[in-house]
Amino acid sequence: MVAAEDIRAGCRRAAPRRCLATAAFLAVGAVIAVLVAAAPASAHAVLIGTEPADGSVVATAPSRVRMDFSEDVSASGNGVRVLDPAGGAVSGVSVRSDGDALVADLPRLDREGTYTVVWNAISAVGHPVAGAWVFSVGHASASGAATASTPA
Repeated sequence: MVAAEDIRAGCRRAAPRRCLATAAFLAVGAVIAVLVAAAPASAHAVLIGTEPADGSVVATAPSRVRMDFSEDVSASGNGVRVLDPAGGAVSGVSVRSDGDALVADLPRLDREGTYTVVWNAISAVGHPVAGAWVFSVGHASASGAATASTPA
């Protein structure tokens, strides 16, 4: 390792501009190294798509809902809850992780109107993420359930 005195002595002998350029290059390199090392630690899984699509109206009730994320996830807590148009929980929902997706198999949805899907997941790096989205069967309806995506 080069001692600070050796660097200062070298700068006195070399052109000052070259010494400043070297110091600036080393400083920029150090900043880039810190930013690159910190990037994965600050990443969170982001919901990038849903099936049915968020806000869509489908003619027939789906047998499952799917959420695609920007990285691998696993279900957390309640995993996925589906609320019917009256805001009541749909029972019999079965959830599984599929790499970068959460899939919830649904029982038969008997009511027309807007359903809310509330999800909780853990990202590949261990960060909790959560949110909600809606789809409607037959027609949209007023729903008492929360519909905005909310980060954990």
